[in-house]
Amino acid sequence: RILSSDCTEGLCNASQSPVFDIDDTYTKTLLIGVVGCVVLIPVFMIIVFIWKRQCKPPSTDVKLPVVLMIHTPSRASHLKSVISLAEYLKNHCYIEALLDQLDVQTTESKDPWTWCNNAFARADFVMVISSPPKCCNEEGIFRNMDLVALRFLKEKFSSG
Repeated sequence: RILSSDCTEGLCNASQSPVFDIDDTYTKTLLIGVVGCVVLIPVFMIIVFIWKRQCKPPSTDVKLPVVLMIHTPSRASHLKSVISLAEYLKNHCYIEALLDQLDVQTTESKDPWTWCNNAFARADFVMVISSPPKCCNEEGIFRNMDLVALRFLKEKFSSG
């Protein structure tokens, strides 16, 4: 009950709020809800933390598959397509594509025969690309490199 401070002629206004009966069940329900939230939120956070620790992304030291690409540089358009394929395999498929047109210049010796021998030793897979017939005396940068690579491949299969 609240009495007004503005009293005139001995009369004071009084204000009273209605009475609300709160049962004991509401208090228990509220207590269970608060305790449940206080307990469940940390438990949920611990579960998420453990799950994230176990679902780590694969380590970056995974060895990429190495593919040696053998082709005949018979036409400029075909050579451009093969180079585009090698770049696509490297950039989008996470495959280390070995192609004489791209890789021989990056070696120390710059010798295509040495590069071919080393490429065969490193390769996990060999991709032989069907090339169109030669046209207009186009040879590519490394002459007869495709024949040497195919000979290496034949020797590798025949030796076991």
